[in-house]
Amino acid sequence: MSILKGTNNSENITETIYGNYSFGNMYEKLFSQEYLNNSRKIVEKDLSIAGLLDEIEDLDCMDVGTGRVALTLSKIGAKSVDHFDISEEHVARFSSLLKNKYKSLNISTTCVDLCKNKIPTQKYDFVYLTGIVQHFSDIKSGLKNCSEAVKK
Repeated sequence: MSILKGTNNSENITETIYGNYSFGNMYEKLFSQEYLNNSRKIVEKDLSIAGLLDEIEDLDCMDVGTGRVALTLSKIGAKSVDHFDISEEHVARFSSLLKNKYKSLNISTTCVDLCKNKIPTQKYDFVYLTGIVQHFSDIKSGLKNCSEAVKK
């Protein structure tokens, strides 16, 4: 028996700890206008460095993490954004936020462990990972999976 709520084996520990304990009361602040404005500056700078800012309306994007970057990419005009997170709780929260506040944005959100589960290959023009790789249980598998999702 596990001492962690919702776990029945070691395979679920990362998702459970991350999902149950990583945000607490920070979740609302992460999606505040101040944080979204800061995110926009960072994402626009990154896209500019990559030479993609002027093409954003034509890009199918993938984001991994809290969803703040997914929201930012969509708000600056990305053609589509698919968001992935390892935590069912985070995906549920983000889905609720999208449904209640950002219905018009073209964002999907999916709970998946990118180190263990395949995602669509050659689907995305751009994959955005920020502050994520250190959370991968298997960095090689996670990065390989993400890189295979990028169109050639």
